[in-house]
Amino acid sequence: MSKMTSGSTRLTVVSLPIGRIAAETPFRRRCQEGYTLVETMISSVILALAILSSMGVLSQCATYIADMRLRSRSAQILQQQIENMRLLSWTSLQSLPSTFSDPTDTNNMYTGAISSSTYQSYGTTATVLRVTVQATWTNMHNRVMTNSMTSLFSQGGINYAY
Repeated sequence: MSKMTSGSTRLTVVSLPIGRIAAETPFRRRCQEGYTLVETMISSVILALAILSSMGVLSQCATYIADMRLRSRSAQILQQQIENMRLLSWTSLQSLPSTFSDPTDTNNMYTGAISSSTYQSYGTTATVLRVTVQATWTNMHNRVMTNSMTSLFSQGGINYAY
């Protein structure tokens, strides 16, 4: 090590072996502290698996929600059919058709069936009818699903007393 003085400025020169200087440069230290190609590839594979599994879960959730919408719509159709029957006369209730269709179902996704039976009678005359309305459709998994509602209708209406 030698020191040179010129005026008021001091300059210090340090002599080190060439291999040692190259090994301790800041650039070389940064390279040694980085990630290797194998580490990067492994983390990429783990990230890809996490993203793919998340996409699978999202797909299943979307299918489940679509199935729940179909079931909810079938309940609305059944409720509307029951409400329409409440407006019918007793004679019309006794001669209900065995099938129905919803006029708002433009895709013809739902098919409907109606069955009625005598719930209570007075002698040979039926006084209360049990009417079951059933909707059938195919869900997103291509399975045939059904939903049904049953209601009682009396000959004299709700407030009829014997």
